[in-house]
Amino acid sequence: MLLHGREGMWTMDLPLLEMIIRGAVVYAFVFILLRLVGKKQIGQLSPFDLVLLLIISEGVSNSLLGGENSLLGGMVCAATLVALNYGTDLLAFQSARAERVIEGKPVVLIREGRLNKASMEKQKISRGELFGTLREHGVEFLDQVKWGVLETNGKVSVIRFEGHPAPPAERESTTEGLS
Repeated sequence: MLLHGREGMWTMDLPLLEMIIRGAVVYAFVFILLRLVGKKQIGQLSPFDLVLLLIISEGVSNSLLGGENSLLGGMVCAATLVALNYGTDLLAFQSARAERVIEGKPVVLIREGRLNKASMEKQKISRGELFGTLREHGVEFLDQVKWGVLETNGKVSVIRFEGHPAPPAERESTTEGLS
């Protein structure tokens, strides 16, 4: 019979409160883990990063469900995670302090055409990665950039100067080393 044992689909083995607590604990753990990884990693997922996220999701699935196989248990877990995410977003929207804690602060990587090497090192952004991002923004020379900011979503925003402040002989090209 196709639906053999269908009552088990709706009967949870674990108490409802335990399912909610498990969801909340795993959500908080993964949130903190991703927050520690840094903004760069969140905004620029490589294939390896995607594989890591898939493995993390598989690794925490048993912690989330605790051996629970019912359809209702999965639905409770999913609803808990969505509610926590909504609550986190709402908290960040309503409180500037909570927003800073949850999302972090933008980081200046370029100011007035000069690299902020300390910020680049702290965020683990190489010169090549940053120059690649500048090229994506149509920037050929570093001195064209008034501000280069790593935003809280992991993307780099670029604000250009209106003109070119440095003479051409002193300009640093973002295409140097490319063939």
